[in-house]
Parts: sequence; structure tokens; C-alpha cells
Amino acid sequence: MGTRGRVAVGLVASGVVLVVAWLVIGAGRTGHGKVFDRSSDELSVRAGQTFSLYWKLPVVPGTDWRPVAPDPDPAVVGFVGVDRYSDAGAPSGDGGHLYLVFKARRPGTTTIVVANCSGCDERTRKLFQHQETYRVTVT
Repeated sequence: MGTRGRVAVGLVASGVVLVVAWLVIGAGRTGHGKVFDRSSDELSVRAGQTFSLYWKLPVVPGTDWRPVAPDPDPAVVGFVGVDRYSDAGAPSGDGGHLYLVFKARRPGTTTIVVANCSGCDERTRKLFQHQETYRVTVT
């Protein structure tokens, strides 16, 4: 293969890598539905709607917000998953962004309880543990 052929193959391969990276990294940033800031303690959504709780994260090793018991009424709200990412080129010390994604199932009211020390060691738990409760009304 000549030089032009190798250059063409290299360009195609680079393009494929960029597309795959965009799909993998970018795909996680879609599907958040209606986004509520973590300071919103009353959430109102429609049945069938996807919604998220959003955090701009500080850097505190070992802490990560997750739903904890008691679980929300599964007939009303279901937990879909976690989407966490950092901005490209973010400075050291940026904890990134976190979305806890839920799906409203049927009309009703339930609570979602989240805590930031689901994987903390005991020392970190004593210093940093916080728990927040959200009341969700599905219409």
C-alpha cells in the first residue's frame, strides 16, 4: 500500500474512533428527561415521563449520590440509572456532573431518598454523609 493509501486508512480509522467515542461518551448525556436541581425537594412529573436529579459534584473521595432505602413506590417511580461525567478539559478538582435518572410509571405520590456515602469508609461517612428526600407527584 502506498503513502496515500496509508493516509486514507489512517483518516478513516481516526474518523471511526471519533464517532465511536461520541456515541459512547455522548450517549450517556441524553435521556435525562425533565431535569431537577438537587435543591428541588418537590418534583412533579407526568406518568411515562423520564426525569433526573442533577448534581454538580465537588471532589470528595469515596462519596457518590445514590438512591437508598426506603425505595420509592415501584408502581409510581422506577430508578433507571446513573449518568456521571466530567467536562472535557475540566481542571483538576472538578468532581463532574451527576444525573440520577428515574421513570414515572403511574399517577401517585412517593418519596425518593438519596445519600452521598453509599460506598464510603466509616471515617468519610462521619465527615461527609448527607441524605436528601424528594417528594415526587406523578399525574
